[in-house]
Amino acid sequence: MKPFGTQLHICCNTSERAFGASAYYRADYVVDGVECLLIMAKSRFATLKQLSISRLELQAALMEARLAILVLKYIKVEGEVFFCSDSQTTLQWLRVNDMIILLFVAHRRTEILDSTQQKSWRHIPGELNPADDLTSGIMAEHLLSSHRWFNGATFMQFSSRNVAASAQGSIAEER
Repeated sequence: MKPFGTQLHICCNTSERAFGASAYYRADYVVDGVECLLIMAKSRFATLKQLSISRLELQAALMEARLAILVLKYIKVEGEVFFCSDSQTTLQWLRVNDMIILLFVAHRRTEILDSTQQKSWRHIPGELNPADDLTSGIMAEHLLSSHRWFNGATFMQFSSRNVAASAQGSIAEER
């Protein structure tokens, strides 16, 4: 059965040891409701040269933007693409227009905004972020098929209208 609406949700997260992004394809069906599935994820170890958590979070956001480019080459998404990060610093760096920022931040910010829309970036609390499982050291045997890693955060399972409402700037809580 063909869905009547589709969305792409991409989340990123960072720890001192690694950073990564996960992409979820969300489809709305008339009869079966909503289906949301992990379609791709990528992670990297943090560099040997110690970077601040804020800079690693920005690296994760860049990975998130690059992951979106790759996914959208192969999968048609009729609706919106949402980018989620639990880093307020990264989201602020993406929102500023006339602020003087360091070259490290400026170069990554430019690449991110060249391939994404500023309004598509949302804050997601860390406890709701499925990409947190990339960096938290969760063991594979603890990931069940019903786990948020495979199906996305609970808010991604809402009807399209509720997802859009909860995605206005910040995803405050699961309803």
